Amino acid sequence: TPAPDPEPEGTTFNINKVLPPERVTASKSGDDFNVKIASWGGGQWQGQLWLEHNVSFENTKTYKVGFTLTADKDCDKITFKTDENQGEVYENQTINLTASTPYHYEKVFKGQSGNNKLTVFDFGWVGENTNITISDLTLVEFSPATASSFGGEHIPFLAVDGNTGTRWQA
Repeated sequence: TPAPDPEPEGTTFNINKVLPPERVTASKSGDDFNVKIASWGGGQWQGQLWLEHNVSFENTKTYKVGFTLTADKDCDKITFKTDENQGEVYENQTINLTASTPYHYEKVFKGQSGNNKLTVFDFGWVGENTNITISDLTLVEFSPATASSFGGEHIPFLAVDGNTGTRWQA
């Protein structure tokens, strides 16, 4: 079995902005992001966290994105997206969290040429006074030849078709 692709050194994520700032606050602690939702947003895109990264997408390559979400309250309809045009929504109001239960997500996708450096989480439907932690955030170039072995303990198999995500509860 071939070894998994190594994570490129220097892959970083930093807070770009939160929208609206009176509703959403965020801080970075090590590699984790702590998000506080002060009030209910009432709909999609009413509670955004924008993270910038240093990965440049190329249309001849495949990439893997992954993260773990944990919240202190049940949360519904979280949206996640990342692409060079900010238009590719990978999970559109489909991530639902159970309080204190880690939610792991991984997806393999085909890159497109561009310099978008944003990853966006939307918490518009999340209720007031909710704390969410984003951990294990990765965005790396990925080799389809190693799809079944990449991720080891988290994922026994990952289909690589550009549209298949793998989600599971711990």
